[in-house]
Amino acid sequence: MTDSNKILVIWSGEVNHISVGSNYIKSYLKKLSYDSVDFFNIPTSSSILPDSLKRLYSIPITADIVLTQWLKMESNKTLKSLISTLKNNKITSIWFFANSMESITVVNNLIIHLDLNAIKLNTFVWDSIDYLKSSRRISKRRKKEIDLSYANILHSSHNIACISQGMKNNLISKLNYSHEDELRKLIILPFPIETYTPRTHKSVRDNKINIVFVGSTYAWKEWNSFIKILDKINWTVNGKTINFHVYGKPNIRSRLYEFREQIIYYSPLQHNKLISEITKFDYGYLPYYYDENKREVVTTSLPGKLSTYIESQLPIIFHGPEYSSAASLIRQYNIGVIVEYRKSMDLAQLIEKLHSIKLNNFDQCFSDFYNIDNYIADLESLM
Repeated sequence: MTDSNKILVIWSGEVNHISVGSNYIKSYLKKLSYDSVDFFNIPTSSSILPDSLKRLYSIPITADIVLTQWLKMESNKTLKSLISTLKNNKITSIWFFANSMESITVVNNLIIHLDLNAIKLNTFVWDSIDYLKSSRRISKRRKKEIDLSYANILHSSHNIACISQGMKNNLISKLNYSHEDELRKLIILPFPIETYTPRTHKSVRDNKINIVFVGSTYAWKEWNSFIKILDKINWTVNGKTINFHVYGKPNIRSRLYEFREQIIYYSPLQHNKLISEITKFDYGYLPYYYDENKREVVTTSLPGKLSTYIESQLPIIFHGPEYSSAASLIRQYNIGVIVEYRKSMDLAQLIEKLHSIKLNNFDQCFSDFYNIDNYIADLESLM
């Protein structure tokens, strides 16, 4: 292996877009010394569809047809371009983010062209493979192909970076790892907090309660349930008006599309600006799937918005299952309240609990889990 450190980041995404994923990549790269870093975007199959037909990308039957068509039209072309990039840029380390079925297929086909003694293949796992498959509703045959490709990539990887302990435990079981050299491959690299400034006091507004939500509203059933609760109490608790501040685009199935004067919408912001903005609010709202079909998803993943609320030191209203990884972290550090979907919610009691949460609980959570400096040694093993 050469002494140079040249990284190629492979994923389905644009690094310059405002997203939790791009922030994750940039944050960890800042902590390393390297000669160069390049980015290779593997577009999803929606890229071959006109805007008017984009919805075919994820609905039953057509999703599989669209993916099949992409594989025929774009897969080999993308693979050739990827091989050319590796050779021309003399890459020594690959950071592969397994965030789409298209990228998993291409990278699996890439492996036979790689000298894994000369190039380190590192795979980052943000979401359960079951989540990626279910979100696209593809055929059973295609799902099996993706599973085999995914397993081959993980077994071929020098390191596997997991988002949480739950994800690590899940992969150890799925890959049937038991030997020390196998277990050493799995490391934890959560969504990091680069800069953390402890707050000395909470925001106080005598006549309003300000709840904020950031990101996409994928858990739309939980969202709708919470909006119904607020409607029933006329958006008032203990004589205070509740305002909802939303930074992100609502799911089309979410009741956020219905007009309410108490819901205020904002355009997406760069991360540092977002943190500065949302610290003026009282609480962060985090809905998460309460669905047995998504049990593996919620027990292995940690939503990026969780670290955003922790960085902002906002007590969290977690609206999701008790058994999730997010709920475990919130309980461990007492940084929020957990309300399960469809269970009764006494909002007045909930607000009282949130108000009693101490700000230094967030300091401890950051110090133990989200401080990026805790992960430098594991990060350097990727080079």
